[in-house]
Amino acid sequence: MIKKILIIILATILSIIIFAPKDRLYFMLEEQLKAQNGVVISNEKLNSGMFGLEITKGDISINDIELIKFDLIDISSFLASSTIKIDNIKLDKSISSMLPISELNASINHNIISPMEITIDISSGNITQNATLKVVEDGLIQIRIDDINSTQWLKAFMQKDENGWYYETNI
Repeated sequence: MIKKILIIILATILSIIIFAPKDRLYFMLEEQLKAQNGVVISNEKLNSGMFGLEITKGDISINDIELIKFDLIDISSFLASSTIKIDNIKLDKSISSMLPISELNASINHNIISPMEITIDISSGNITQNATLKVVEDGLIQIRIDDINSTQWLKAFMQKDENGWYYETNI
């Protein structure tokens, strides 16, 4: 009896993931980003798959200023984990004057084992940076960098403690 109940629950969760209107969820997220933060994603093309959504060739603007172009954003969600992979991010020259990079790739991962933690991997050329975004307490987010030595320019934004380099902000 318990085995049948678990199979039904698992089948229901899988059905929700597979048959969810992913493009509608994307447009709802896009509306929220625009309303709350002034972030607009434009010129993109959507391709909805069984477990995710691919967004190709888009531009990201913040407060009507185009700052980022990307080739691909691949959003995948499974039972225990979700992943967002962003390929070939090109930063506008106004940003690259502050950051010494102009192109990069990123991977953002979340799993239900650590629900308050997100891992972020960013690569640009031969440099790869790993970070962990964690909700420390209500409204306080902490980003920990694994190896600050490969990206010295980040030190101006970071603080140091016994566990390494981190950045904190309130939301």
